[in-house]
Amino acid sequence: MIVKRIRPSQDLKEELLKIKDSGIIISGVGSLKKATLRLADEKIVEIEGPLEIISMQGTITINGIHVHMAVANKNGKIIGGHLKGGCKVHTTVEIAILPYNGVLRRLKDKETGFMELDIGGSIMIHEHLKDRILYDGTQIRPNWALDELNIKGPSIITWIGPMNIKDIIDYEDKKLRIKADRMAHFIIEHFDEQPANLRLCYHRQRMLVMILQEELWENGIPTRREGDDLYIGTGKLTVSVATASVSSMKIHLGINITSKGTPEDVETIGIQDYKDLGEDDIIEIVGNVAKKYIQEIRSIEEDITKTRTG
Repeated sequence: MIVKRIRPSQDLKEELLKIKDSGIIISGVGSLKKATLRLADEKIVEIEGPLEIISMQGTITINGIHVHMAVANKNGKIIGGHLKGGCKVHTTVEIAILPYNGVLRRLKDKETGFMELDIGGSIMIHEHLKDRILYDGTQIRPNWALDELNIKGPSIITWIGPMNIKDIIDYEDKKLRIKADRMAHFIIEHFDEQPANLRLCYHRQRMLVMILQEELWENGIPTRREGDDLYIGTGKLTVSVATASVSSMKIHLGINITSKGTPEDVETIGIQDYKDLGEDDIIEIVGNVAKKYIQEIRSIEEDITKTRTG
């Protein structure tokens, strides 16, 4: 159980957003100087205090909150609605939160258009970036998605952009300069093993590469695999690395879109060198690979829960 006190003049919503643990608000009591609520018809109202909080319930996820609250004025009149910013604490607000055994997040729901609680998506989140970020190896550091994108928890971040690495993590490639003008990039981060397990990370790296190979074959692009690398004919199509820190396991997978800008001493090939695909087609392939990877991780976790031991 998490118990938190919010102090006088602090903003109730702002303080709730600072809580990093996923959980369920089961109780909230206290007093407010004023309250801002969104009603059922989406009208936003401001209620001047002093006010007593009669009830408060909701969910706290790694990327947002959903809280409903009822307050009573000095005459005992009660009004309730969706918590908005601007609810200033009078003397105190005391909140009890039941932690969730896992990670809760909010995703945009295609049907409602709102950020809704994603019950089935607690394994990982996938985010495709529109910015053409240069991959220079710094993105493989722990918590890059959190530090740069404010994305918490296990994630797959994808984008299209150039690559230029001078400090190589992989000992086999440490004398090489890896670069390319246009690549599709995957950055994957897992937190489910503490301390992080490098062997497991390598297994997941191979699984990711195999999923990509399967997706490429389905799109008429035949490849062969050597370890964690894919080739079209004799041309190298991908680069990949797996690493583990104290806190997390990370994978980078880069796919050449064209061979332009790649090292002259390595025979390379890009997807567009083999087949006339537009960028939207490649983004769709990337999205399918991310989706299948998440499904595979989720399926493994579900199978583990069904396995009897002992």
